[in-house]
Amino acid sequence: MDYFKQRRAYRKLREEQIDISMGQNALYRELLDYANDEGKLDAAFTLKNAALTALTGLSESGLRKARNELVEMGLLIYIPGRKNQQKPQYKIKPLYHTNWATKQQQSAPTQTPSSAPTRTPTSNATGSTKVLTSTRPLRDNNFKEMTKEMGPTQNEADLNQRFQKLWALYPRSAKYPETFASYQTAVFSGVTDAQIEAGILAYRREITAKGIGVGYITKSHNWFANQGWRDDYDATPNAALDNTAKSALKPTVEPIPKWFRTMSAVALN
Repeated sequence: MDYFKQRRAYRKLREEQIDISMGQNALYRELLDYANDEGKLDAAFTLKNAALTALTGLSESGLRKARNELVEMGLLIYIPGRKNQQKPQYKIKPLYHTNWATKQQQSAPTQTPSSAPTRTPTSNATGSTKVLTSTRPLRDNNFKEMTKEMGPTQNEADLNQRFQKLWALYPRSAKYPETFASYQTAVFSGVTDAQIEAGILAYRREITAKGIGVGYITKSHNWFANQGWRDDYDATPNAALDNTAKSALKPTVEPIPKWFRTMSAVALN
């Protein structure tokens, strides 16, 4: 990946196609610069949260929020870590060969991001940040074209349909966008739906065996973010169970946000 082409493509995308908040921009630029400095623009790399909060000025919660939103926008791949086992990993997704459509490109179809001037961006390229009213990515009819590089199994609309089966299966589904973002990250890293489903079923068996009440079941966004399908579950029944196990087996599922359903419908057209 060419660092300067990536910066130009990102700046053009930010100015003409999607809204990027100050926090999202700060995080993306730090990750991009770090990957360039370490020679890992085309590879996954690790970077501690403490380092990122210090570099960006974001809080821990602000960092998580900005990171999830960058993943949802398709700018970044994030693989959560596991305590004392695996460090979290990041990977920058190349932008200058994608088909993000801008207003200028729609009016002049022959222009591509690579035809932009080849001047070297200055260090104050991000000095001005536009005021935003929303941090959600803008979706249009070019979404399918944008996701062709990802392959048919990684198209967001296709993933959303597949994910809804897991969403309905999980015993305590909550925060659909956050859960879906973690699911996307897992798929991009090579995890299969079958692995996730097996993990959910194993967790459900443990819930039944141990009589775990609904209030003690891990919510879906946390379970997916922590890669719960990798955990070991104990389905050995307790000596005495009460009726909480029966209630735990009835999934509590939050409705899918209307804006997310609308986004998926646009992507499928």
